[in-house]
Amino acid sequence: YENIGTVDNQGFTVSAGYQLESVAATISYSRAEPELNGVPLNDGNMNIGTATGDTLVTTVNYFATDDLEFGWTGRFVDRLTDVPDGTDEKIGLWRTRFVRTVDANQRRRSCVDSVGEERV
Repeated sequence: YENIGTVDNQGFTVSAGYQLESVAATISYSRAEPELNGVPLNDGNMNIGTATGDTLVTTVNYFATDDLEFGWTGRFVDRLTDVPDGTDEKIGLWRTRFVRTVDANQRRRSCVDSVGEERV
């Protein structure tokens, strides 16, 4: 193994959640600015890590019964513009997931995913 330098990662995550009877919701926001030797990480540094844009995640769940839950999760990633010289910016992405869980003890799930990219 070779030490190729110093990784510095500045950032934060903030989140909140709330439940009212059979409905629960959460929201979180994350920002991270990882650098290797003062240069932003990119996908070429995958053995160390990589950078993504600011990320917002929201969830809403409805507990219909003890054995039936419906939920939605949205993950929205902003365009990453702080990249090394000569490297393309990373486009923003979004992903939503609708989930139905039956029999919480066995965790049988049905999922519908939708993924997209920002339009330039």
